Amino acid sequence: DEVPTDSIWIRDYGPHFIWQGGSDAIVDSHYYPTRTLDNFVPTRLADDYFINPSYDIDLYYSGGNFLPTDDRQAFVTALIHTDNPEMTEEQIADLYQRYQGIDTLHIMPQLPSSVDRTGHIDMWMYLVDEDDVIISEFLPGSNQDAIDITNDAVTYMEGLGYTVHRTPAWNGNHPQG
Repeated sequence: DEVPTDSIWIRDYGPHFIWQGGSDAIVDSHYYPTRTLDNFVPTRLADDYFINPSYDIDLYYSGGNFLPTDDRQAFVTALIHTDNPEMTEEQIADLYQRYQGIDTLHIMPQLPSSVDRTGHIDMWMYLVDEDDVIISEFLPGSNQDAIDITNDAVTYMEGLGYTVHRTPAWNGNHPQG
């Protein structure tokens, strides 16, 4: 039995698993309003297939813009504000804490849309484990805002104790480096 979808981007529309009372549960975020089938996949999986509890976080975000850690922190870009303009940063952080156990929410700048139209953090930063992070490196002459955002993220992540690994960035359809 297949669950109908609008797109292939399951990394973005979920499900977002949590550990609750010794078993898995699913947090269902709101996804693009124009992709109604995708939006309901996490709840359908929880209710019809995994038989797990599911919780509607009442927050627009996608998995590509959510990088959680084992120590109850998470990283998102400022896209979270664009997607939820009626909410304050405190309200957003509170929802992540209540539904996903996130005690510290780090809101990073998003790359300019001319570089990355998704606004997702996983387009330029990836948590490898509790000690290591990969951050894209834009070459001189690339979009200056993208250079500044990723270079500033290196300093920020090193300040949090991460070892930063750089990888050549992609800009448009052509790799740099």
